[in-house]
Formats: sequence, C-alpha cells, structure tokens
Amino acid sequence: MKHLLTALLFFALSLTMAAQTPLRPVVTFDGTEQNNWTFSARTAISMNGKADGTPNWAGRPAIASASGNQALLMEGQGGEELTFLTSPFLNFPAGQNVFLHFHQYYRNFRGVTRIDILNDGQLLRTIPINDLLAEGVETAHFDTLQFDLTTDLAGQANRQVRFTYTGQSYFWLLDDIGFYDAPHFPETSPADTMGNYLAAQGYPYKVDSAGWAYVPNELVVQFSADATEPEKEDIREEFGAFVKDSCACNQIELWVIDGSRFLSQGGRVDIGGSTNIQSNGLGVKKKTKIDGVDLNYYNGTILEPMIPIPNDSLTTDSLRGLPASKDDALRIAILDTGIDYKHSDLSQYVAVRQDGLSPDDDADGNCLENDPIGWNFIDDNNNPFDDNSHGTHVAGIIAGTLERYASNDCNFEFVPYKTHDYNGVSTLYSVACATFQASIDEIDIINDSWGFFGDSSTVLRNAIDTAEVNNILIVSAAGNDSINLGNQAQYPACYSAPNLITVGALRTDGGFPGNGGPLRGGARLEFYSEPALFTNFDDNCVDIMAPGTDIESTVPGGGYAEKDGTSMATPMVAGVAAAVLCQLSLSGERTIGYAEVRDTILDAAEPNTFYEDFSTNGRQLRIPDTLSVAITNLAPEAGFRAFPNPSAGELVIESLASRKAEAVSLLTLDGREVFRSGNLNWISAGDQQTLTLPELPAGIYFLRILGKDYQWTQKIIRY
Repeated sequence: MKHLLTALLFFALSLTMAAQTPLRPVVTFDGTEQNNWTFSARTAISMNGKADGTPNWAGRPAIASASGNQALLMEGQGGEELTFLTSPFLNFPAGQNVFLHFHQYYRNFRGVTRIDILNDGQLLRTIPINDLLAEGVETAHFDTLQFDLTTDLAGQANRQVRFTYTGQSYFWLLDDIGFYDAPHFPETSPADTMGNYLAAQGYPYKVDSAGWAYVPNELVVQFSADATEPEKEDIREEFGAFVKDSCACNQIELWVIDGSRFLSQGGRVDIGGSTNIQSNGLGVKKKTKIDGVDLNYYNGTILEPMIPIPNDSLTTDSLRGLPASKDDALRIAILDTGIDYKHSDLSQYVAVRQDGLSPDDDADGNCLENDPIGWNFIDDNNNPFDDNSHGTHVAGIIAGTLERYASNDCNFEFVPYKTHDYNGVSTLYSVACATFQASIDEIDIINDSWGFFGDSSTVLRNAIDTAEVNNILIVSAAGNDSINLGNQAQYPACYSAPNLITVGALRTDGGFPGNGGPLRGGARLEFYSEPALFTNFDDNCVDIMAPGTDIESTVPGGGYAEKDGTSMATPMVAGVAAAVLCQLSLSGERTIGYAEVRDTILDAAEPNTFYEDFSTNGRQLRIPDTLSVAITNLAPEAGFRAFPNPSAGELVIESLASRKAEAVSLLTLDGREVFRSGNLNWISAGDQQTLTLPELPAGIYFLRILGKDYQWTQKIIRY
C-alpha cells in the first residue's frame, strides 16, 4: 500500500500553494472571448450546455462548468475530417508558468480527441486525451482537465493551441478554456478544507459531484465471494484496469484505470487524465460478480502536516517488553495514524499474537504475514507505529477510560491498524481494508476517529455490515466542521447501521488536569455540559456527545499533550463500550451482542432538551450511569440493594445472593474514590452489611462493589 502516499510524498515538501491568475480572458462561450478563436465545421455553441440535438443524448445533464449556460459542442462524423477549435497566437513571456485548464464532457464511439500545439500554423506536437476511454463510455459531465504547457508556450512566439476531434464520437462539449499562471485545484466541500490541505501537502486529487476529493484514476472494487480469478481478469481487461493492490484476503482490489501519465512533474496536478474513472465505475457496478465499487475517496483525521520518519518493518527488538496475547481478551481496533506501542501507558495493551517475524509466517491465518500486533496499511508492512500523534492520543484516551472504569477481571488488547499517513490523510481503500480486516481478526470494538463527505461508499458500508455479522461495534467521530450532518452527510458517521455509535463533542471547562496521574484520558463529569463550537451535529446522525476539548492524552515518545476534536470524544465512548462489554461478559453465561453494549450506553446517557439538534434527544455521555445500567443488565443474582437512599451517615447493603466482596468503595461523580472497605461477606441471600459513611459534602456519589467475578454500582445521594 505504498501505492498512494509513499510514491507521492518525496516531492511534497518542496511544493507551496500559489494563487491562480488567468493570463488572458477565459473563454466561456457566453460572451466575446471566443471571437478571435477559429471554429471549424461541425463546431457550434450550445446555448444550454447540452448536446441534445445529437443522437443518443437521452436526457443527459449539461456540462458542469463554473460559468454555466453556453458551451462549445463538437460533433464527429467519421473518417479523417478534422473538427477543431484553434486559439489565436499566444505570446507568453519567457519564465512564465502556463497551465491550460478547461471543462469537458465527452462520450466516445470510435473517435480521437487531442490537443495540438501549433508553431506558425504548423503542427509541433500532439497531446492525446480520452484515448483510453472505451467505446460507448463517457467522462463525467463535470470533468476537468489541466495541462502544464510552460515548455510549449512560454517565451515562444506565434504558438497556438488547437482542440482537435476526428473519427466518430457521440459528442464533445468544452467550456471555460483558460490559461493560468498556476495549477488549478478544484474546491472541495465543505469549506474547501480538505482541498486546500491536499493541495498544500502535494496530494493529487479531483472532486466528485458532491465536491469531495478522490485519488484520480483509482477505483476500490469488491468482488463477490464466488468470483473466480478468470472472471475477475475478464472484468479488469474489459475496463482497462490493472490491480495496484489488494487486501482482506484478496476480497478488495485497488484498480488504476488510465492513470499512468496523469501526474505533472510536481505530482500535485492531474494534468492529462479523464474522470472517465467515474463512468467506468458505473460500468463496473453493473457486473454480476461485483459487490461494490467506489472512487478512492480521501479521508482524514485532524489534519496536521508533519515531517515524515521511516517506518520500517518490525524487528525482535520492536516486540521486546510487549505482553503475549490472551485468548479471552476484548480486542479494540484503532483505525488511525498508528500507535506508539512502546509508550509506558499503552504497551500493556498492545499484545503479541501468533504470527512471528520469520518469512511467510501467517500462523493466525488472517492473510497478513508477520503481523504480530497489527498492520500498517500505508506502508504495507507490519509496523503500525504512529508518525503523526493522533492515533497515540486516541489510544491513550481509551486506555485512560479503561484504567478508571473497567473491571480488573477483563483483559483488553489494542490492535493498531495504521490507515492514515503522517499528515493524517488516508483513502477509502485503506480504511475499507482495515474494517474488513477487523472481522477477519475477530475484533470486538472499532474506533474510527476520521471521516469523509461525498458519496457514501458501497464498499465501506459492506465492510461495516460484515462487522455487524461478526458482532463488532463501531464508534465513529461526527467531525469538526460545525455543520449540520442532516444537510451534508459525513461517513461513516451517518451510515444507518445498527452496530454504529456516532459521537459529537462537548466543551470542557478545566475538567482535565495537565499534570497527568490517574485522571489523564478520562472525563471529569461535572465540568462539561454544552456542545463544542466545532462539533458537527444532527439529531439523527449523532447518537451521543462526549468531552472533546482540552483532552490530555498520550503522544509518541512517552509524552502527553492536549488535543480537541470529536476524534477525542469518540475513544472515550469506545473505552466505555469496552468497559460495558467487559461488565456484561462477566456473567459468563452467553455471548454479549454489540446491540446490548450500544443500548446500554445510549440508554444511560443524559438527555438535554436544549441540545436536541446536536444529538438524538441531546444525549450526553455519563460514564458511572452507563456502568450502573450495565450491572442492572446482568443476571439477577449479581445484584444488591442499598438503603436508605438518600443517606445521612449509615448505609445498609443487602445482597440478593451469597457472595463475597473484595472491595466496597464510594466514588465522586468524576470517578475519584473517597471511601473504601474490603472483605465483606454475605453468607446467604438477604444478608445485610452496614457501612458508616465518612464525613463528605452533600451530593451525588456512586457506590461500587467489586467481587472476583462481578461489579455492581448504584447512585447514592448523601445529605
């Protein structure tokens, strides 16, 4: 999977953003800019941007260009007759960067389209375009092309550019033909945040009709389980695709179609390609052996540019000090920038599984060789080390939540899937691969602190549905764009999936101490109540809100730092989900489903009518209440009764079964232990033990009783 980022980033640091200025008036075919251009026969201005007078137009949409309205229409009639549009003489000064940029909508039959460079009217060279477009296939109606013509035009007198069309084709629409001093970067939605970041960091991209960025000329393809290799190869050949990578036991493939020559020397610009990739994608979807196909959309965590560091494969030294995996462990997959698995707060959670480091070792049979702790889907190796810090911060929040709230009777393991690079950028292919891999690796909970807009993705949704079949709960971030997701959906947050919890962010007010200690990574519950300004919101997509500002957690190198975002709120809910799953599993009598864990968290959440637009019923996470509900959902014999409640000083605890308690403690709302008593025995059901409570301020506390195979919590009011 070095396919995407490793190949591109060698040049990224040398690139900077530049403002784009037209070097001459843009030809929009709405005014007079085209008057000094030369039109051939079979070339005319379409008043509505359509080719609806041509055969087989069949109600297609108009070409989508910035100027809208009119466009140039070329029609091919066969043979060698040229249909063309020729510019006037172009005289750009030496040293001037010259980029040709235009919109097109083209459907091929047996035609040829190209750009000719003329010198004093004589053909100097040709640039073929759309040449790998299959017969009967068309570009997207919003296709944009860009060419770096600096060498051809700068400092050269009497040069011309000619759009040429020969042979037979259905139509070729052109609009907004312009010459610019810098590359054009299409805007992304919302707010062009992703587009600006990708351009600044050197990633090539195009945008779909919803305005979201994808990798040019790449498709993510999921074959059906019964597709044979000859059937797969036939489909690849039909669409002119070659396989760049595959994952999830070859269930998912990354295709490249017509992409080998479409990067400029800088790599940022799709200079000669066609978004016929979208039409090809539609064609692939119709094949019976295909379960899903999508553009390879970009997605991101919190976008922060970093300096790359080597991330070589694991060695024996890399694994030294890590515990061995346990069969009964609850496993949490973190799809992110990786984890610093050597961090003192995290190493106990990153366990070494069956696979060793010898060649071709796949002892666990998960189709990944030598993957003892996780996988790096960016560098396609077994070292999921974090070279950004986001993933380590997320992992620290989960660890802190487990330390504070989970029973000691459960084992927890983190499985780091490095799906995002050092800049926090990933693709649909990487996250879909990791989500499918989670089902193969028997994960219990997935943390997704990332997201994307645009098309919802069939392949990723299939991966989430597969996770549901395998009883995996997914906790997803709502995003940090301050937008209503009901108007513009983000994914995976807005999938209507029963095994998904989507998390928005609450503002905290001094609730997270910066000096470390046992509260690091956990919620001080009395200090948050209102949505964070940056959180995305919706009463349908967003299930619950949790603390998301000033969250201190682990970062690579053994340190700690504060971060903000729904990325930080999400692992708090994932950690609580793991604690709840642990608690429900202690009964040992049955398999606990993701639905019980999800329902426990949402049922215990505190509704707030003031914020019903931000999450369903304005729900906010309340961790002690959640664990109390989890205890209530255990078998009846696990319960106790505590009275009087409210209590002034003495508290009677009656057991509903014969049992022994290793510890009885009283906790504040923020989880601090203020009282502890141990070694209490209830010889038979109905026995009572009396506790004398210490002098404490009046308020709400939680009584927690811990036994060898159980934990029980109840809210207590002290007056």
